[in-house]
Amino acid sequence: MEGRRNDTQAASSPAHRDGVGRFRSPEARGRFLKQLNAVLESWPERTDSTIETTFGTTAYSSISPARSPSLTGSNPTPLVLLQGGNSTVAGWTKLIGPWSSTRPVIAIDMIWEAGRSTQLAPMASGELVSQWLDEVLEGLGLDSLHLVGYSYGAWAALNQVLRAPDRLAAVTAIDPPGTITGIPLPAWARMIRLMRGSREEALSFLAWVRNGELPSSPMKELLLSSTTDFVKRGSPLPRKLRADDWASITVPLQVIIAGNSQFVPRRALRTLRRHAPDVEVHVLDGVSHAVLSDASEDTVSIVEEFVSRFEGP
Repeated sequence: MEGRRNDTQAASSPAHRDGVGRFRSPEARGRFLKQLNAVLESWPERTDSTIETTFGTTAYSSISPARSPSLTGSNPTPLVLLQGGNSTVAGWTKLIGPWSSTRPVIAIDMIWEAGRSTQLAPMASGELVSQWLDEVLEGLGLDSLHLVGYSYGAWAALNQVLRAPDRLAAVTAIDPPGTITGIPLPAWARMIRLMRGSREEALSFLAWVRNGELPSSPMKELLLSSTTDFVKRGSPLPRKLRADDWASITVPLQVIIAGNSQFVPRRALRTLRRHAPDVEVHVLDGVSHAVLSDASEDTVSIVEEFVSRFEGP
């Protein structure tokens, strides 16, 4: 599937390219893609495609439901997935099979992250992130969808709820850092050290964010490559939502919070109760920020039950 083509001449100028994410070398990109493909081999049959946007080429993988809609008597609304920072699109590996058994699923390579997308222009504000995502959704031909974002992708999903909600049937934000409360100082310190790009710092971060346990291969090698082989630039920091932001939300929204999250402190629950009483909140006790690997079955069930209540006619 190919989306609409936009004029990217200005976006590809040297001034713009200085502020965008890129791999350190062609060899670094090759290492990353080798590891990514090794993980994606476990996915159900998929179609890999790209869409051209104002900000560059956005890659995505789409999976059709294993059970034909004609057999179930309905045409379920697609699920669109936004990955977390440094986690790559492969972070959805444990969830993609169950979700795609009953509905179309589209996993987007966030354009400023390590992945198959190529960023050509910086996106220094939430407004530009929303513009990029809306261009992608338009290119996909989606008038209605369920948006699911994890970590940084959860912030992007909430940003879309505020700025361009018309296509959104329901939204799930999974452990969104910096949007409900500020990011804790220990997490900032870890991220700053991670920016050094060393293998040792990357391994330390991967263990810290998973309560001391490293992921197994080949995911470990992929996550190391996404950190050490890629330099991230040209994307905004998540912005904390104000009380009036929460009050303005009309799209059905649920938030999943990891009980032992390194990025979302427990006081976020008080903020949601105070400013967003209509938002559904699920707390996964004992789970680290690595929700997609630590609590994949719970997350699958929570999302499936939620979106089933907001299907089209």
